[in-house]
Amino acid sequence: MFTACIVIIMLLLFGNSFAQSFLNGDFSSGSTSWKGNPEVNVETPYGGLDASNKVAEIDSIKFIRQKIGGFTTGYTYTLSYLASRRETSDCHGGTPSTVDFIIYINAVPYDTVERSNTTFALTAGSLSFTTGSGVDSVNFKFDHGPNSATSTCGILVDNIVLNSVLPINLLYFNTKYEGDANQIIIDWETLNEEECCFFELEHSTDGIDWIAIAKIACEGNLQSNKKYRYIDNHPTIGLNYYRLIQSDDYGKKSYSKTEVCNALCRNTINLFPNPSSSHILNLDDLCISVLDIKVFNAVGQSLDCFLFSPTKVLDLTSLNAGVYQVVITTKECGVYFNRLILN
Repeated sequence: MFTACIVIIMLLLFGNSFAQSFLNGDFSSGSTSWKGNPEVNVETPYGGLDASNKVAEIDSIKFIRQKIGGFTTGYTYTLSYLASRRETSDCHGGTPSTVDFIIYINAVPYDTVERSNTTFALTAGSLSFTTGSGVDSVNFKFDHGPNSATSTCGILVDNIVLNSVLPINLLYFNTKYEGDANQIIIDWETLNEEECCFFELEHSTDGIDWIAIAKIACEGNLQSNKKYRYIDNHPTIGLNYYRLIQSDDYGKKSYSKTEVCNALCRNTINLFPNPSSSHILNLDDLCISVLDIKVFNAVGQSLDCFLFSPTKVLDLTSLNAGVYQVVITTKECGVYFNRLILN
């Protein structure tokens, strides 16, 4: 009875968060619920074999659009679809070898879908996105890409489905920037880890494209909470996005909310060792772009006889012992000045 009450409460709390879906995503009702200028037909005129299955065509003059509400900030959603190139007969404006369409999310081009098959063959595709702060409704638009900009031989799309991904059961998921060490500390605590196999921590610089930076085994203790910490020693200067993916023993994935942390520019960039006897120096391993380095002697003359490698090693072996000023210009954080002693 107690377990049943918990389930009911969870459904009441989260039920609306998981109800988003495309209306008429399989086009069985023609163009109903789709805006734009949709062209919906059975697949047979395009080379398909199923005279009962309807598809929508996206080409140089046809697109589809639908707005969906009820999203929850910080949750991850997946959009899946089937797509195929149509057979190339009866086309106007040329027959490109590859046709494409772009999926726009709130007017932002999010993904480009390409198909190069010469016969009708619906194949699956998908993308994931996380809703930002204050976003509770999303406009989806499927419009032609650059390869299909002039041709009516477009892409056929079918079975457009939207799924929300259940969040991880966390007490908290926090990030903190430690400027002195140029680190971002990521902490989280789980409520329970039933059937939890491992966590993946993902990082992004724009909240769209993600890469995994750590894989951490679950503790698997169901009797008490468990705290985790990961330290990102190589954050990007500016905004850093993080999210957790929890995988269970059966391969099912659950997502955390997205945390954003601003790695601010530091007051100094260190050249080391300083003083230097070898005259070979290293620059702090920061995720910044060095645009220019200038070296000045004690009387202010600019010296060009040095080498700076892509690995951020500064070779000053051609210089005599003395005191120098090194001026480093970066793309992200402006100009830094370093007093350098060469023995």
